[in-house]
Amino acid sequence: NQRPLIPGAEGVFRLLNEKQVITAVITGSFDALAQRAKKELGITYAFAHCKLYFNKKGLLKSWELYSTDYEHKADFVKKIADENNISLAECAYIGDDVNDIEAFKIVGRSIAFNAPKIKVRQNAHVVIESLNLKAILSHLYKVIALD
Repeated sequence: NQRPLIPGAEGVFRLLNEKQVITAVITGSFDALAQRAKKELGITYAFAHCKLYFNKKGLLKSWELYSTDYEHKADFVKKIADENNISLAECAYIGDDVNDIEAFKIVGRSIAFNAPKIKVRQNAHVVIESLNLKAILSHLYKVIALD
């Protein structure tokens, strides 16, 4: 809960929510982080790889792993698009690592955001290096009609 959101996240998601854009977090990380982002930013969907369960003393009791990596990320994008009757060409996907490449391949606009690996950058439509998430907005206008 103490991990800070990326600068610009509140403003980006406020705008996307005002425009009634369907949003999702599909992460190979922890469910608690994804659910926190969903709640704080008003994200429509949140899917994560690892859900942790703690006992009353705060010690790790068990965990569950879900398929939200590599090709599964693309599967979740397809599922969300289908559920909302949206074409994949109208979808944008922002990612930063090799497990995002399969999702990059199926959407109308893929954005590598602060992606350190060359392979990720080469597979994206747009490459952004910024400390502020607002840098993605100008690249979304044509795909999801923000204007």
